[in-house]
Amino acid sequence: MSLIIATKNRRFTLKADENICEELFDKYILQLICGDEEEAGLETKVCEDVNNQVLKVMSDEYPEQMPAVNHYPTSKYGGFLHIQCKHCGAAKTYCAKTPTDTFICGCGEYTEITDVKTLYANCECGKQAKYRTNTTEIMFDIPCVECGAPVPIAYNEKKGIYETVRG
Repeated sequence: MSLIIATKNRRFTLKADENICEELFDKYILQLICGDEEEAGLETKVCEDVNNQVLKVMSDEYPEQMPAVNHYPTSKYGGFLHIQCKHCGAAKTYCAKTPTDTFICGCGEYTEITDVKTLYANCECGKQAKYRTNTTEIMFDIPCVECGAPVPIAYNEKKGIYETVRG
C-alpha cells in the first residue's frame, strides 16, 4: 500500500504496510486541520465508525481556530470525463464520482484539468452520454459507456463542442 502526498508540482509516495499508512494518514490529517494540538489547546478525539476509522476533530472551547474548508471550488469537474495527459498524451475515459481538478495518469504524472469542452457521444446501441474533455485533438474514438464500442468523435468548430461523427 502507498501513502501519497501531492501538490500541483510535487509528489511524495511512501510504500509501507497498510496499517502504517492508515496511522500516518490519520496523524497527518489531524496535524493539517489542528496544527500542533498542544499549542492550540484543542481537544482531539479519534472516533471509530462502523465501517472505517473516521477522524473527527472536536473543539468546543476554540471553534474560531477550526479552518473553513471549501470542498468543491468551481474549477473542479465530476461525472463523465475524457482527459488527456499533458505529459505522455495518453487519454482516459472515466466517471469521476467526486469533483476533481487533477488527473493522475498511468505514467505517474499529474495533469491539471483546465480548458474543458463539452463532448456528446451517441453510440449506435442507442446510449447517449455527455462528457467534459481537455483534449485538443480534432478526431478520436471514445468507448461507449453502455456497450464499450468505439464512438467516433470530432470537434465542431462552429458549436465549440465535440460530437459524434455521423456516417
